[in-house]
Amino acid sequence: MTAATVMIAAFVVLLGGALLVIPVSRNRLLAGQVACGATALSGLLAIGAAVSVLASGPGKAVTVWALPQYASALRIYVDGLSAVFLLLIAVVSALSALYSIQYMEHYPDYGLYRYYPYFLLFVAGMYGIVIVTDLMAGFFLLWQLMTVSSYFLVRFEHKNRANVRAANRYLIAMEAACAFILLGAGLLAHGPITLGGETLMRYDFEAISHGMPALLQTGGSLAAAGMLCFLIGFGIKAGVWPFGQWWLPAAHPALRQPEGDVLVITTEEGAARLPVMHPRVRVAVAGKAGEIPAGAIVESVRTHLAAVTILCEGGPLLFGQLLAGGWVDELFLTVAPQLAGRSDQAPRPGVVAGTAFPPDEAAWLGLRSLRRSGDHL
Repeated sequence: MTAATVMIAAFVVLLGGALLVIPVSRNRLLAGQVACGATALSGLLAIGAAVSVLASGPGKAVTVWALPQYASALRIYVDGLSAVFLLLIAVVSALSALYSIQYMEHYPDYGLYRYYPYFLLFVAGMYGIVIVTDLMAGFFLLWQLMTVSSYFLVRFEHKNRANVRAANRYLIAMEAACAFILLGAGLLAHGPITLGGETLMRYDFEAISHGMPALLQTGGSLAAAGMLCFLIGFGIKAGVWPFGQWWLPAAHPALRQPEGDVLVITTEEGAARLPVMHPRVRVAVAGKAGEIPAGAIVESVRTHLAAVTILCEGGPLLFGQLLAGGWVDELFLTVAPQLAGRSDQAPRPGVVAGTAFPPDEAAWLGLRSLRRSGDHL
């Protein structure tokens, strides 16, 4: 059994899981367990395929569906680069499925038939898109599987109109990205050709790669146009500047339609990269670049939001700066009944980090109140 056939099995597991989870979606725990099980099993198969390729080299490609009328084929091949992506997808998707079991309890008013089937199809689409060699029909089918399923995931909270609008914008952007990628493949296509006794369709990646040297010699501008289309298409998908500016900010509706005033404190360098946001979102510049001092954060919040009381939930470095600057009035401290310790190999931070006070300058605190929750104080 080759890595390609193992990945086909992983794909079937995900498709089967997407079908199986629908009738059990009323049982929220069972639905989560079914989805998690399907994701974990497919992930184990993907990890096995990836490890075998990284250890022994790529095996043979498998053509699942020939589409000669489109000069394409749904051809699956796992090489070293796709093996790395398979490992990443397998680990992240399994952890996401496990986390979803508890996280979806936050949405008791939403049916899980709107979430788990699309989650499993999305994972299947991600697997497929990194191992398909065809850049036309085969790529298009798997791209649509990934895009349409992620569209429904984005609009899962469909009662919030901002999420629906964000999903619609995302779908349009991804279809535009797909069009650019297909156009790039069309400009670079060369073939069909025969390599190693196997005939490769015109839009197969290996066929395109094999014909690139000749294309660069005879039509450098055509090759440049094709690569530019790839850059735009994948740039839109990745959300990189400037291609993702139209859809990516829409994925954060809290910053587009906030219920209260929002203040973004950043540097001049950071402010230059921010997109246009909702009128209730203000930007305060504190410094040109690098780290922003804690005092500057406090002053910006006071100036722009007229804040009297500020709650800080930052880490020990920020807390140390606030303490050193005399900004701290009260400390809410939770003590857990576990002794973790620290060592040179595990230098776990304490309550205060980055700032050390001499004994005569260290802050003395007074107990204002005490609450208990189980064994936690």
